Amino acid sequence: MKKAAKILCIIALVIGIIWAVVGFFGSWVGGAVISAGQEVFAEDSQGANSTMENSVNVMLKFIGSFVIVIIGGVLGIIGSDKKPSKVKPLIFGVLTLICGIILFPLHNYVAAFLYLVAGLLLVLGGLTTKTQNKNESKDNKKLILTGIVLGIVIVVVGFCLTQNNSVTENQEITIANSDNTTDIINTEQSASATPNNEDFQDFIQKFTSDKNFQLSRIKFPLSSIKSKDEWEFLDANVIFEGTKILGSGLNEQGEEVGYEFSGEFIKKSDSKYFYSFYNSDFGETIFTFSKVEGQWMLTDDLDEDGECYR
Repeated sequence: MKKAAKILCIIALVIGIIWAVVGFFGSWVGGAVISAGQEVFAEDSQGANSTMENSVNVMLKFIGSFVIVIIGGVLGIIGSDKKPSKVKPLIFGVLTLICGIILFPLHNYVAAFLYLVAGLLLVLGGLTTKTQNKNESKDNKKLILTGIVLGIVIVVVGFCLTQNNSVTENQEITIANSDNTTDIINTEQSASATPNNEDFQDFIQKFTSDKNFQLSRIKFPLSSIKSKDEWEFLDANVIFEGTKILGSGLNEQGEEVGYEFSGEFIKKSDSKYFYSFYNSDFGETIFTFSKVEGQWMLTDDLDEDGECYR
């Protein structure tokens, strides 16, 4: 059993060291690349800093894994000494088991499993040993004391490493929950920005001042304008309340005079308004504004369905 335990400890030592080293440098390089990409391409400094912090935490975890792997390997090899003894393999077997248990939360799974098996073999080997050196009684006290001290040190180190890992994961969960909460709040705020009771006057003010917003609130095709390619921006000189002098021309006496236009909103219902743009020479255009899924939209530029808007 001791020979098998020794072989398993050597294999676990090699695999564990390779795993820890590769993981350390992989986290280092990967974190740096991802962080640089977030900083340069996404211009997300906060995300880049968070990525680097996570990478550092993972690197520290691999450093701890590296240390525990070496300790477990050395203890397992020492405990598998060929000299017949009951106490030595028991003590070092238990210590090897502890190292294996600690390696699981550090994600060094292969080495952890091998150390568990090797530790159990050493414990069984010590329990089944029948012969014991007569001169071993004094050494047993030293071994027991050494085992207790090493056990305490390993447990304390392992506790610190696993606690750090647990805190890091809790922080990530907290940040994730915070991000989700922020997303929910932003979604609610976004929803409240376009409520079912969107104020018509606020809508008109933005409609006549923002071209992109205006185009997003027109339900093409209209009666006279079929697509946005034919559309001309309706500013506050076209949609207004009252009268305005727009443009100019010659009257019968040959004098240059301005054209008087009138603008009037007529409320048909809580979900429909008509707007009349009128000039005695050019006639009248009727715009229909209707509420569609809680948002005001321009739905026609003539009297809708031929009905009287007044």
